[in-house]
Amino acid sequence: MKPELTTPSSGRRFGYFLSILINGAIYYVINNIAIWNFIPFLNEQYRDVLWIANISLGVTIFMFATFIVFDPRWYRSLMQAITNIFSFYSIEIFRQVFPLDLTDSAAHWVNIGMLILMAIMILSTISELATAVRLYRITHYE
Repeated sequence: MKPELTTPSSGRRFGYFLSILINGAIYYVINNIAIWNFIPFLNEQYRDVLWIANISLGVTIFMFATFIVFDPRWYRSLMQAITNIFSFYSIEIFRQVFPLDLTDSAAHWVNIGMLILMAIMILSTISELATAVRLYRITHYE
C-alpha cells in the first residue's frame, strides 16, 4: 500500500487557513453580539455560555492549525471526533442555560433542535473514531 502523505497540499493549507479565519470571525461575533444588541431575544444568561463556546471554537481553530502541517486522514478523523465532543458539550450547556427569551412553543422547538444536533454529534463522533482507528490501522499495520 502506498504510504499516506502527512503534509497537506497548498490548496488544503489554504482551506485550513480560511477555516481558521472564519472560526476567528465567529469567535469575534459571538463575544460581541450581546454588546451590539443585534439579537433582541438574547438575554443576560448568554454570558454564562460564552466560556464553552469559546473553548469549542478554540479547539476547532487549533484543529485546523494542526492540519496546516500534519493532516493524514486518520488524524483528521480523530481531531474531528474531539471537536464533536466539545461541540456536543457546548450545545448541552447552551440547552441547560437557555439564554433566549422565546415563547414556550418556540423554546420547545429550539430545544428539540438542540437535542437532534446532540444526537448527530454522538453519531458523528462514533463514526469519526471508527474511521480514525480503521485508517490508522490501514496506514500503520498493513
